[in-house]
Amino acid sequence: MEKKHQMHNLIILDESGSMISIKETIIRGFNELNDKSYIYSYV
Repeated sequence: MEKKHQMHNLIILDESGSMISIKETIIRGFNELNDKSYIYSYV
């Protein structure tokens, strides 16, 4: 039997606005992580 790997993500939303300067970087990184986890789940 092949061992399956699991990935768990913890998403913390910052309502204070203190992270607004890196908003686009965070979104881009999150999207890249999702794309990779989707690919790896079917390999």
